[in-house]
Amino acid sequence: GGPLPPKGKSIAESKKSNRISSVIGRRDRFKEFLYHVVANGHSGLDVDKMDYLLRDGRRALGESGKGSMTMIMENSCVAWGKCGNPAKCWECRKASQDIKLSSDKRDGYHLMIVYPDKEGRMIDNVMEFFANRFQKHQTIYTHSTTNAACYQICDILLLADPYLRIPGFDPDDGKTLLQLPLSRAMIS
Repeated sequence: GGPLPPKGKSIAESKKSNRISSVIGRRDRFKEFLYHVVANGHSGLDVDKMDYLLRDGRRALGESGKGSMTMIMENSCVAWGKCGNPAKCWECRKASQDIKLSSDKRDGYHLMIVYPDKEGRMIDNVMEFFANRFQKHQTIYTHSTTNAACYQICDILLLADPYLRIPGFDPDDGKTLLQLPLSRAMIS
């Protein structure tokens, strides 16, 4: 598991390197939009959200149609766009630190997935998408049965905590391998 090292560098060399950013992260400004297909931090419209809305609507509510998502998918394209939140944007922070990226006169602009309003209905479709998401959060994800199941899973994990051990490193020295209880396995 984990990300692949940069081109021309072996995994062993990357593990020895102190520069984590050379191994982990999004390094190519002109391919950054590919990450937005699955996790779009600029608009919140991504295939992951579309997939779970369609899936959960079909399985929990018996819905069959794709609704506004078909038009959104068919009309999306990639274009240069001004970043709406440069303080929280990974690309903007990276560009301000990296002289090579900031010298191309596109500071604050990114290649991003955009949704042009060709037929005058795109805004309505996007609003319908987010209204549908809000409605599903109200009816499915925060439903009393769903919450009860979450509490039951938490109770099960609490009961399993003394018995279920997960390998992990000692937080003090970072080298000693320990068998941690489930409740401590995620603490870093």
